Amino acid sequence: MSNPSEYMDLTIDKKVFVILSNKRELSGTMKGFDDCLNLVLDDVTEFYWNEGKRHEIKREQLLLNGAFVSVIVPGSDGNIPLELGKYPGNDQRRK
Repeated sequence: MSNPSEYMDLTIDKKVFVILSNKRELSGTMKGFDDCLNLVLDDVTEFYWNEGKRHEIKREQLLLNGAFVSVIVPGSDGNIPLELGKYPGNDQRRK
């Protein structure tokens, strides 16, 4: 596989964890994408931080603008054991 879209095809109908440039994070089932990395996710949990606490918002479906996508982690549901913002290298991200 040499084309990035071939790798993205492997994520269809699989759980993904998406980190956005606006410091929000999403976990859901990848239903589709396009060349601009716009994503369609089902059964979405949106994670955000406020006053040092992680909050969640559940959504049935989400169409995500690819311009905000920083990282896609296949096979992850976003359950990270450490409190984000407290592990090395991440201290600036949550401010």
